[in-house]
Amino acid sequence: MTQAPVDLTSCDKEPIHIPGAIQPHGVLLAFDAAGRLAMRSANAPEELGEALALGEALPPGPVATALGPLIALAADADARLGATALSLGGRAWDVVPHRSGGLLVVELEARWVNDPALEEFALRAQAAIARVGSETVVERLLEVAVEELRGLTGFDRVMAYRFQPDDSGLVAAESKRDDLVPYRGHRYPATDIPAQARRLYTINALRLIVDVGYEAVPVEPVVNPLTGASLDLSHSVLRSVSPIHIEYLTNMGVGASMSISLVVGDRLWGLLACHHMGPMHVPYAVRMACNVMAQVVSLLVGRAEIAAAAALRERSMRLQTVLVQRIAVGGDPLAGLLSGEPSVQDLVPSDGVAVALGGEIRTAGETPSDDGLVQLLAWLRGRGQRTLYATHRAPEEDAALAAALEGMCGVLATPFFPEQDGYVLWFRKEEIETVRWGGRPEKDVKVGPLGPRLTPRGSFEEWRETVRGRSRQWLEVELQTADRLGNEMRQVSLAHARARIQSLEKSNEELDRMTYVVSHDLRAPLRAIASLSEFVEQDMEEENWEQAAENLRTLRGRVVRLDGLIRSILAYSRAGRTRAPIEAVDVAEVVTDTVAMIVPDGVAVEVRGKLPVLQAPRAPLQQIFLNLIDNAVKYGTRDGAGRVEVRGVDRGSYWQLTVADEGPGLGPEHFERVFQLFNRVEESSDGTGIGLATVRRVVETYGGRVWVESAEDEGARFHFTWPKSVDLV
Repeated sequence: MTQAPVDLTSCDKEPIHIPGAIQPHGVLLAFDAAGRLAMRSANAPEELGEALALGEALPPGPVATALGPLIALAADADARLGATALSLGGRAWDVVPHRSGGLLVVELEARWVNDPALEEFALRAQAAIARVGSETVVERLLEVAVEELRGLTGFDRVMAYRFQPDDSGLVAAESKRDDLVPYRGHRYPATDIPAQARRLYTINALRLIVDVGYEAVPVEPVVNPLTGASLDLSHSVLRSVSPIHIEYLTNMGVGASMSISLVVGDRLWGLLACHHMGPMHVPYAVRMACNVMAQVVSLLVGRAEIAAAAALRERSMRLQTVLVQRIAVGGDPLAGLLSGEPSVQDLVPSDGVAVALGGEIRTAGETPSDDGLVQLLAWLRGRGQRTLYATHRAPEEDAALAAALEGMCGVLATPFFPEQDGYVLWFRKEEIETVRWGGRPEKDVKVGPLGPRLTPRGSFEEWRETVRGRSRQWLEVELQTADRLGNEMRQVSLAHARARIQSLEKSNEELDRMTYVVSHDLRAPLRAIASLSEFVEQDMEEENWEQAAENLRTLRGRVVRLDGLIRSILAYSRAGRTRAPIEAVDVAEVVTDTVAMIVPDGVAVEVRGKLPVLQAPRAPLQQIFLNLIDNAVKYGTRDGAGRVEVRGVDRGSYWQLTVADEGPGLGPEHFERVFQLFNRVEESSDGTGIGLATVRRVVETYGGRVWVESAEDEGARFHFTWPKSVDLV
């Protein structure tokens, strides 16, 4: 039979939670709901000084008396369990109960004669925890924690072991005996703590090995009589540990160890690892105080990480809001993301950034060449990449990807319009890293009673490795920021696409309507011109000069009207399509010029208050007043006489301008209709139906709005606003 290859997964398969044995510095008793002794450690009768028969209740005696109240709780699965202390057989014991496999498991851990007085320790522990709780910076917090933990327990070495994104561990802080080799800054591979050990660390936060050279005490019987399976000792304080781990500690020269989990959220963030060069016992109460300290450290680490992430998230959301608003207003994602401050490169720290859409690519900072970016987009397209993609080690990821990135090792790509190769791409260069391993990370294969297995390292002397082909990793908050930007930009892109479709549909409708109205309005004067031309020709043949002159005057009026209609159509088509140069325009001068051009002698135009000097394009602003005043004269005066009022009001960030007349006014049903193209209040009117539509188009192009107020027989008041700074539009 072929032997299966030995690899790192072999370590992950070891059932360390069901070792079937305990450490010898205590005893284990397990009772069923009826109070019968279902399982025990083999040393229990000798250590407790009584015969303890399996399958029976404890016989009357000191053990039954001492444990009776606790055993009575076996029948109540909801009863609260707590540790206690008692004297039995002339010895002091810590009693720690828990439930497993339908049994009440009672562990009795013997106290050592040299254990410190708990009263004295409580005061020291309180001061130590208070000192740890005063720290807020993670690095300093870990330094204080290892100092205080070593002072409380007396271990020769205490380390703060911090897990890295690749599950390797870094010794981030250390307090040690002066003669010991320092481990601070050393990295340990993820395989040193296999997956099942990590899971166990989150279930049972503290583990003590009193004497690395112990002989394990078996639990009898081999299987739980209630379940037919091995007894799960995940929550045990006496659980025997993996022989591989014992070998690991022995190779390090360690005689006793204690580890306490640092759990942030549901994640094993790190460990407080304690080593002693000889056997070392830490009483249960002392360990619980150390556990409280570790919980304080975990809480403060979590709080610091949350605060740091929140600060980054708040900054990114603030920058993102500016970027998205810029795109929403401008409509060009490439220009909106890369021009001005902030740019999209400020959103996620990087060496360079590229924005691509529809075959166009723009860049900032250090990026691959245009050809490389095209290859990268093709690679993403080939993967069907419609969600966030991130890597910090492109050369290891894919040869084609590495070739496209041309030396860049980190890429973060967020799609916003993948159907048209719409991506934002951030890049990071290679960061060469020297890793100081605690011994070579590779393990050796050893053949033992159970066949080949990977063995722990025999040496823990510093071993350096130069790591290449990787960039600084993308933080989780950076990934979230990029993903959020992609989602928001997609919404903006879809909104712009819908707006373009609607605009096109509206333009088509408008074009159809314009074609109909223009053909109608042009046809009438053209027919009149044709008829009048025939009349003039006939009058001239008959030498009826007076009638010919009259017909020529009428003909000229029709031509003037035709010219006005054509000019209005051209003015509307130009309005809003391009922006004319901005200059300081005196509104009073514009009104004076307009009055001189179009207002008849019988109409008085009065200016109320002082009119402003606006930052505006001169010609479009003149077009606004020309149309509004002409409209007021045409529809707001009677028999060529009347009064038109022009006024301005300062509204802070903008001016409000008004043109009012004293005509018959408008009904509310016309307030919106008058600004629509080719809509006339009176169909018989000789107006074009274009002037007020042009006013709206120009005003809205420069960030203002226009509306009308009116009441029957009180005239109409046309208002429009104009920003004091059109650069803000």
